[in-house]
Amino acid sequence: MRTFDNSLALPFMLLSDILVSRGDVYFFADILGKPLEKIFKISRYGAIALVLGVICGFPIGGKLACSLCEDGFISEEECARLASIANCASPAFVIGTVGVVFLSDYKIGIILYVSQLLSVLLFSLFTKRSPSGIGISLSIKNKKKKSLTDSVKDSAVSALFLSSFIISFALISRLVAKTIPNLFITNIITAFLEIGSSAKSASILFHISPISAILILSFSISFSGLSVYMQTKSYFDSLGIKMRGYIVAKFVQGVISVLITFFLIKIYLSTF
Repeated sequence: MRTFDNSLALPFMLLSDILVSRGDVYFFADILGKPLEKIFKISRYGAIALVLGVICGFPIGGKLACSLCEDGFISEEECARLASIANCASPAFVIGTVGVVFLSDYKIGIILYVSQLLSVLLFSLFTKRSPSGIGISLSIKNKKKKSLTDSVKDSAVSALFLSSFIISFALISRLVAKTIPNLFITNIITAFLEIGSSAKSASILFHISPISAILILSFSISFSGLSVYMQTKSYFDSLGIKMRGYIVAKFVQGVISVLITFFLIKIYLSTF
């Protein structure tokens, strides 16, 4: 069983690389920028990272934020902030893999995905700052575009590199499951480690305590796990940008998501 929707990582990485390197980012920034600038207090270029991060899944939002910062579209400050709000699990994973495959209920998957989105929105509203796009100079606009071959090569290397983190943390999670006999404790620990393993572990707990499993999954999806943190950190380290407050931010989002999920799941179960 694959640990998460990493089969989609390569095409989405390629898409984000092309957007930035070939200048298409200007077109999408004009479309997405104005409404999201006001809501999230991010620049119109940062809005692209947020939208693709929400749709495409880990760690596209963080990678795209770094690409935008490297090419001068956003500041280092905004890049660091985007790390904690643009890094989200995709609907394909949450609804398709978690909801349909693991829990056999796509409606629960929808609840989990909506909870994640609302947690990001609420966190952003309470921590929003002034937009920090830095303005694009003529030299950046005239920058030589990367070829499609180079984009494919860079995306393939990134996908392979990220897969190593996924496999490593999946093995650690499996070791935890083999070592600790208590299923509830195992679920709690794996929720902090790797989101795919957490989903698989929660699917077992779901048959014993559905509410507990769903709430743990809700936290795991929004927190995203140390595996995603390490994946994202690799991009930020290459630029020398520190991901200040990332763990705390994702933890808070996880708690908010749990509260929202608890409320929504109670409404959902009451309909039966």
